[in-house]
Amino acid sequence: MWGRMRKTRLGSCLTLAVGLAVLGVFPGVAFAEDNWGCLPLEPPMTGPFDYRTPPANDVLHVVEKYHFSPQVEALVRGVTAATVGPDLAYVLSHFPNHHRALAALVRLAKRDRTHKPLGMERSIECYFDLALRFAPNDGVVHLLYGVWLTEAGDKKGAEAQLTAAQASVPPDNPNAQYNLGLGWFALGRYDEALTAAHAAYGMGYQLPGLRQKLEKVGKWQALPRKSAVSTESGPVEEEVAPPVAEELSR
Repeated sequence: MWGRMRKTRLGSCLTLAVGLAVLGVFPGVAFAEDNWGCLPLEPPMTGPFDYRTPPANDVLHVVEKYHFSPQVEALVRGVTAATVGPDLAYVLSHFPNHHRALAALVRLAKRDRTHKPLGMERSIECYFDLALRFAPNDGVVHLLYGVWLTEAGDKKGAEAQLTAAQASVPPDNPNAQYNLGLGWFALGRYDEALTAAHAAYGMGYQLPGLRQKLEKVGKWQALPRKSAVSTESGPVEEEVAPPVAEELSR
């Protein structure tokens, strides 16, 4: 069931320590009609919440502490189950657009070569469908979905999502721009990939993969002098989802 509170330590923390009230859900929202077997939408007992603007009652910290450990994010093992699927499903029931959980889901689906990883209540397409209905202007979700659709071989769908991401991801976020460039490169859209690469490297992004890929196909052009950043600058740290597209295009 959608987000039914399990009898775990998290349930106690949310009910007693945090003391959250049952909040509203998505009025009138239903999953898209498709072939992915999306289950009917039911609300979690608390939330759902926007990952970008979590409530001040520390619920994001509690959810991540008990269901999104470093081991879960690294796809090593779950917290409440042997596999990571149930914990990722729990996180996404409370924060449908949780960037890092969605990025982990993309990596899990790719690793296991399945649209519905073990322990997940829905397919990866359904989780993205829900995330975008909940937060349609979240550029990172569009970006991550575009990455997955590229991996799944849906070029048309990937182009639509990356176009939406290009229009909505923060222009001053080098990590997002870098991954956008990798997504465009995977689709053979080299001009768009170069534009995103210039944006990322112009802000000091350090990973060389995108530049190297463009060099191999003869599409790399040096950054304009005024945008170039010294290679002595340290790596840029962003809280955005890890670079999934780097794995996608290897």
